[in-house]
Amino acid sequence: MHIYQTIVLDVVYMAVLAIFFSLALNNQKMLTDFGFTQQSLFISIYLFYKVYAVTLDYPIRKAYNWYY
Repeated sequence: MHIYQTIVLDVVYMAVLAIFFSLALNNQKMLTDFGFTQQSLFISIYLFYKVYAVTLDYPIRKAYNWYY
């Protein structure tokens, strides 16, 4: 059952990541909050990665590693 639990958790994790990514992609409010005046796909992806990697990914991965 360990493999199936891991697969299910990974699918849920990727789905949540995709939802947050779709919300952040070309989000004009996020860009202006960080001081950018132009809308840019590259900057949106970069900001999403930086905000996500610092605030969400680290605690989720620590809990994931602790669980297994």
